[in-house]
Amino acid sequence: MEVALILISFLTFLFSSFLLLKKRMQRKEVFFYFLWLFLFISLTISSNYKNAFTESVANAFTLLFFVLMISLSPLLYNVVFDNLKKEEINIKNYYIPFILFLINTLSFLFLTFQKNEKAFTFKIVEEMSTYINYIIILFFFPIWAIYYSVKSHQLIGSFPTKKLLYKAPEKFYFSLFILFFDLFVLIWLIQNYLIADLTIKSMLKSYYLVYFVISFFVLWKGKKYVYIKNNLEAESNQDLFAEINERLNLKLEVDKIFLQPNLDVKTLAKELETNEKYLSQLINKKYNVNFSNFINDHRIEYSKKILLDQKYSNYTVEAIGNLSGFNSKSGFNATFKKHTGLTPTDYKKGA
Repeated sequence: MEVALILISFLTFLFSSFLLLKKRMQRKEVFFYFLWLFLFISLTISSNYKNAFTESVANAFTLLFFVLMISLSPLLYNVVFDNLKKEEINIKNYYIPFILFLINTLSFLFLTFQKNEKAFTFKIVEEMSTYINYIIILFFFPIWAIYYSVKSHQLIGSFPTKKLLYKAPEKFYFSLFILFFDLFVLIWLIQNYLIADLTIKSMLKSYYLVYFVISFFVLWKGKKYVYIKNNLEAESNQDLFAEINERLNLKLEVDKIFLQPNLDVKTLAKELETNEKYLSQLINKKYNVNFSNFINDHRIEYSKKILLDQKYSNYTVEAIGNLSGFNSKSGFNATFKKHTGLTPTDYKKGA
């Protein structure tokens, strides 16, 4: 069974890595199956193949197993969170696995290099490491798994019903992804703590093999629908951006809003009846400039016209700068030269 678990988890990891190269999987999802692979490798070496390795190597894999076991639940939550919320998860979810890893690493190094096994400190560190890890796996791990399962289901807000499948298929499949993991944890707890019969244990363990196939399948389906949803939102945003751009052009060409000296993105967004985020995205993506340069481009084009207009021949450079939306002569000169390579005076003389 252990070898079969290593094989199927390796194949799942391999396939997810291939999809990562094709940009159809994310690194954290590949890492999720990578943790499973190393968990089974660690479990197999520490329980069945101790004699094939030195005592230090076997102990290292034993300590690694405990760390990997409690890392899976927050990582599963991370996968669901990232796909549905599109935000980076808080690193604090990994504090406890990191602390356990640190304790186990320091304990392992001390026990490896401390040659006197009868020394008081050797026994204290050995017993402390053993007690901490078994308390973690016997008591903390079930609570930890339940906590992150609840948090993951809260992201979705519903169990995988037929209604959810039609309304939000990406949530339906991620809900199944969580439930299959929950079932794995439940079976692991039952067969380790509640059942002694070897036949029943063996039957329950068979789910472990099935888990990787079905979990990978529902993860893949969930990601597929997330991709479709994101594309639909992108198309919707394109229509929205086109509408905002039309309003923006009217404000610029008809109302000449850029002539307001204190114009900022918040004020302009309010005038266009949109929000700052969408307006900034539109200017950045469509015109390849930031808001400040975008507005100054229009101010400079306007100032170039009035510099050559006979009606303004008696105006000073500072006055033309003020008419064009600049607060100061120095600001006007610097911006004008940056855009044209000439000062306003030189531009007027050269015309």
